[in-house]
Amino acid sequence: MVNGTAPEQLHISLASPSLTAPGTHAITVSWVTHEDADSFVWYGREGDDATRVEGTSSRYTFDDAYTSPLLHRATLTGLAPGETYAYSCGDSARDRSAQRSFRVPPARGDGSAPFVLGVVGDLGQTADSAATLMHIQEEPLPLVVLHAGDLAYADCEQDRWDSYGRLAEAAAARVPWMTAAGNHEIELEPSTGLAFTAYEARYAMPAARPPVVRAPPSMSAAATGEGGDSPVGHEGSNFVDKKQIKARQAGGYACTPSEWLGRYDFGNSFYSFDVATAHVVVLNPYTPARAGSPQQRWLAADLAALDRSVTPWLIVITHCPWYNSNFAHQLESQAVAMKESMEGMIADARAALVISGHVHAYERTHPVRGWARRDGAPVYIVIGDGGNREGHARGLYAPPHWSAARDDGAFGHGRLAVANATHARWEWRRNRDGAAQLGDASWIVNPYAPGAR
Repeated sequence: MVNGTAPEQLHISLASPSLTAPGTHAITVSWVTHEDADSFVWYGREGDDATRVEGTSSRYTFDDAYTSPLLHRATLTGLAPGETYAYSCGDSARDRSAQRSFRVPPARGDGSAPFVLGVVGDLGQTADSAATLMHIQEEPLPLVVLHAGDLAYADCEQDRWDSYGRLAEAAAARVPWMTAAGNHEIELEPSTGLAFTAYEARYAMPAARPPVVRAPPSMSAAATGEGGDSPVGHEGSNFVDKKQIKARQAGGYACTPSEWLGRYDFGNSFYSFDVATAHVVVLNPYTPARAGSPQQRWLAADLAALDRSVTPWLIVITHCPWYNSNFAHQLESQAVAMKESMEGMIADARAALVISGHVHAYERTHPVRGWARRDGAPVYIVIGDGGNREGHARGLYAPPHWSAARDDGAFGHGRLAVANATHARWEWRRNRDGAAQLGDASWIVNPYAPGAR
């Protein structure tokens, strides 16, 4: 039984470096209570949690029919790179959480030691999801987890955000969990036309600016159905007969549409952060991405400001894949528009990896640009196989020349072990017989590395 003031659903995330002194890190701790309580975090090195910081709390409403529990967050600043900190959170006069710990990432640009990033997508809250979460925590523990969208699969049932938070807590309370918006975060509110309310309220990413959320022009234009598994092909692809393209379901209300005409800019929608020698850009296909849009202008400025002598690795996260040879989620308008607008920008910036979810399967490409294999182009990863209740996306086209590895019948997660400025080891680990079994592996050569083409 849930105690009204007992902290639960703990999770941590990297905070903006603007909040802390140069050369140090900031981490935000988030948690939930079901009754009013103060918002404090106690923390310190080596098991000592003598420093106390006060945070803030808020609630949100959904469609005038639901009010959330009290959502707390507090940001810890001045954290020394590479150090381990203990922390607990809660109310100084009442309930306080058990002590947890996390390791602070190395200093920005510190490439003196290898590091591991965890990668997951379309997680949900099933037994398969729980297995994936358990495997993510295996040693070596990732410095950060990159979640490529579709977190809780609450699907407008707001209490499911709470059950998901409890399921993910063991992992997300000890490793910074950096999230991207997927279609299951849209959660369209019929009475207002607004969306992403729970996702924006419950998670705290290092936002460039406060969020801007606007309803679509009309509810009839809000979405074009649930998207999904019709066998259709991307425009410009050469692996599917165009006669197979089926018309999209038009109009009507959908809580988590695969195509969306509203707007959600900044906040948790699109942002960037650094981890050691990697710069990670998180994009959102469910807000305008065309040339001149706020997201496209922000991306151009972010890429222009990169100092590759400090962060030679560039990694991009976006929920909807641009390269995908599964039957599922083909020719969705927002993915096509984003690819047309941003693929050249990202390839010209010499991104190493573009990671997506959405398709409930695994796929890794060769370096590819404009549907052609090219040395020096990004490798694209689809990792929408976290374990959600919708199951596997079964059905694959004949392998296109740019596809290197794929699997439509297993759940799992990925790991990127960055060895140095030029090479990283990618592994996909599938859930098999209670273990994380190696399903695919490849060395990724940084396109920005000297001599790379």
